[in-house]
Amino acid sequence: MRSPDGDHNKASRQSPALHSIVLDSPDYKLIGVDLGDVDALDSALAAAAITWDCPTLLLAEVVLCYMDPARSTDVIGWSARRFPRSRFVLYEQFSPDDAFGQVMVAHFKALNSALRSVSVYPRLQDQQQRFLHAGWQQCRVLDMNEFSMSCVTESEKLRIDTLEPFDEFEELHLKCSHYFISVASQGDLADPPALRPLSGITGFAVSPAPTTRGAVLARRLSPADLGVRRFGHRSCLVSSRLIVTTGGFGEENGKHQRLRETHLLVQEPEAWSWRGSASQWDGRLLHSLTPLSNGCVLVLGGRFSPTRPAADAQILMYDQVTGAVTITRRDLQPALRRWRHTATEVSLCGHFYVFVFGGRSTESPTPPAAAFLHTEDFSWAQVPVAGPAPLGCHSHSSCAWEGGAVLSGGLLGSGAPSGSITFLKAAPSHFSWEPLDTTPPLTPRYSHSSHVIDNKLLLVGGVWIHARGVPGLTIVDLLTGHVSEYQISTTLLEWPLMLHGHSSVLLPDQRLVVVGGGGSCFSFGTHLNPQPVVLELPCEALL
Repeated sequence: MRSPDGDHNKASRQSPALHSIVLDSPDYKLIGVDLGDVDALDSALAAAAITWDCPTLLLAEVVLCYMDPARSTDVIGWSARRFPRSRFVLYEQFSPDDAFGQVMVAHFKALNSALRSVSVYPRLQDQQQRFLHAGWQQCRVLDMNEFSMSCVTESEKLRIDTLEPFDEFEELHLKCSHYFISVASQGDLADPPALRPLSGITGFAVSPAPTTRGAVLARRLSPADLGVRRFGHRSCLVSSRLIVTTGGFGEENGKHQRLRETHLLVQEPEAWSWRGSASQWDGRLLHSLTPLSNGCVLVLGGRFSPTRPAADAQILMYDQVTGAVTITRRDLQPALRRWRHTATEVSLCGHFYVFVFGGRSTESPTPPAAAFLHTEDFSWAQVPVAGPAPLGCHSHSSCAWEGGAVLSGGLLGSGAPSGSITFLKAAPSHFSWEPLDTTPPLTPRYSHSSHVIDNKLLLVGGVWIHARGVPGLTIVDLLTGHVSEYQISTTLLEWPLMLHGHSSVLLPDQRLVVVGGGGSCFSFGTHLNPQPVVLELPCEALL
């Protein structure tokens, strides 16, 4: 806003509205006025001798959302009338209805700062129409993931990436998918339009929101309070009635910390129960947990912090008689030193290997794509793989199928989630890479889990960078590529169900158990699923 000259300033001091001026200088004026009173706002600015037709920027950074929606819309309409050559930049929250949105809304309500407009204008198009109906000529709206992808240069992204170690991708993308920036324009400032993609940046392909076939019911695994809240852990089935869970970050004994105890989820005759193990976990998270054909469970990689990876392997053994879990450390040469990777047992020519793909490391955000560990002596092996390998990624999922593996999703080096499915397919003398074309196209995702029943791939949860299509349960026919999407119904739960940072286990009776999930958001604190849940799979999709 343009400041008046000295003589005009002296004359304007006769106005009572000047009581609103908190700071008055030749180049800057600070005005304190109730935005809910448009007449008072207009008078205060007029008393400060503002030049209404001067090119003007109006910036509201998380301001209007705390106002009564009718009054904040009055401000938008008033500014359209009073500033004929202007741009109005708005940054605030939207999308209150999914799990992350519910946590967001509850957080601000608990602070006695309720988001009063987010339910009235829950979608991006609602915010856009709000400005257009109030008299603005143009309005463009992007969520903050779209803004980062299309309006921030690659050099700036690289600079930000080098500021400090970072590994909270899920919370960053979820938060950015619930905040937007809009720019409304008037007069000669409406051409060219704002928020245009930078030259040379094409952004990313925006997949349409998935069309769901129905809902999958989620319910608590047991009436009892089972286990600790956690994320970044791993779980697997070690017998038909027992799930072992290792590592992660969560709540234990009233504290949030890296967890240092191996936990067992046991199916008793009447109900499921948690049981701790005497085996001390070393505190790593984002590792892999791979059941092997010889009956043991292999732990690979993980990290203690974004600058301190876990180098060694561990062998977990469960004693069916005593119920004890023993952990044995094994050195690897060279050490793996990666996390957010996958490790899947595969077989070729009568030999078993653990196929390691992707992940992150201190040297590279996407380490070399594939490695094979021989399960007999835990030595790295050279295994032939034909065909072009998929792009390096992390936070993807992998599961065994027909001697090979099925890779799905992941976060690519570009920062965009992947919507691909790729087979590591076993041939008589080698493996080969074979991509699967899906119909309709698979919604990109990462931080999900996966399982195979017969020839059907089950994808559980994950993070997509748009709030309008949070992944639920996806079933992919591995023979035809047909994709069926299902929402997760949480009507039987008393809390928002977070389906990222979780682990899931497929039981022999074809039920899915989801253990843990959630995360720590910089703005909204920590939300962790308090109990394991069971997903009842749709029978018609598995036939």
